Amino acid sequence: MAALVVALVAFGVEWDRRNRETARQETETARAENERAEERERAARRARIQNRGTILQIRYQVEPNEANGQALRDFLAFLQEYGE
Repeated sequence: MAALVVALVAFGVEWDRRNRETARQETETARAENERAEERERAARRARIQNRGTILQIRYQVEPNEANGQALRDFLAFLQEYGE
């Protein structure tokens, strides 16, 4: 009877250890997925900002008026603030 109890306790301990290890791996996987998603979001934001700057530059080159110049100056101010 004592051997059965010892075997059941050992089984329970091993079961718990495996569950904790599985949970740890799942947590690490979820964390890695979140980091990749955040990096994709940052890359998309950088691309949108870069595209906006390119559009403003082209718009100013095509039509160099005060409104387009001001939009370009505003964008440059944004870039300076964003870079800090």
